[in-house]
Amino acid sequence: MTTATLLRSQPGRSIRAALGAIVTLLVLAIARPGAAHPHSWIDVEVEIAFDKSGQVRALKQSWIFDEAYTAYVAVKPARGAARQPDPKRLAEIAREMMTNLREFGYFTRIEREGKIVETVPVTEATAIVRGARLVVNFVLPLAVAADVSATPISYAIFDPTYFVEMIHVDPVKSIRLVDAPAGCAARLRPPKPDPDIAARAQALDRTQSGGNELGGAFAERVTIRCGAQP
Repeated sequence: MTTATLLRSQPGRSIRAALGAIVTLLVLAIARPGAAHPHSWIDVEVEIAFDKSGQVRALKQSWIFDEAYTAYVAVKPARGAARQPDPKRLAEIAREMMTNLREFGYFTRIEREGKIVETVPVTEATAIVRGARLVVNFVLPLAVAADVSATPISYAIFDPTYFVEMIHVDPVKSIRLVDAPAGCAARLRPPKPDPDIAARAQALDRTQSGGNELGGAFAERVTIRCGAQP
């Protein structure tokens, strides 16, 4: 069953509720001003991992959360004015986040020729604080390694409701090929939402949902290909 099918088949289950450790009303209230969607931001970095046969085997993702969210969920008061990361809390955040996002495909949609490429549950999930921002790292393996020498695959990472915006902050440095054969490349295509959809998102406040299809219109898409392909 695809992520999109899961989202449609459970109308009573809120994506916002499923975020669990990612989004709380308190955090969103203090994160950034403004009424329109999105209300929170995550910078994304991805390593596209190849196996020894030159096929894509996993997406190693890093989600970098904003400073307000980090201050709320990932640090605890210490003696004096300083606030320090709580290692136990960081481990809990990573565990809860992966558990809550599993049935939603970890907000990651991988496709080949318009069909969903299946994945298996996340491995190696960890959380750290880098500077003033929480960073959650995890590995999302493909169920079957993908040969991209003949047919490319693509991925998009997004919150379906567009409550949280998720972007590669640098189209080049935020996407890395690991152990890829010569001639492989990844290309990011920025979103081009329909003006009516953009206006709809702008009109939503924090208490309203745009539905589980809104985020796809604002999602970046990255295509991975090897060899001479059109």
